[in-house]
Amino acid sequence: MRTPRPVRTAYETALDVACSNCRAEPGQWCTRDDGMPKRIPCVARLAAAGATDQGHPHNFDEPRTTEGTP
Repeated sequence: MRTPRPVRTAYETALDVACSNCRAEPGQWCTRDDGMPKRIPCVARLAAAGATDQGHPHNFDEPRTTEGTP
């Protein structure tokens, strides 16, 4: 079984702060319950790093479209 690798671009800002969810230290990947690295950081870590777009509305209607696209 192939182990997925962390997505570096997803961790760009998140690596600067510790994770309050999985307890990863700054500079370390977030980890799953089995100790393996997660592909993307925990949401709590992204929020702590300021990498979320909090305060901006999201449209979760289906199908998802962008403005000006049919």
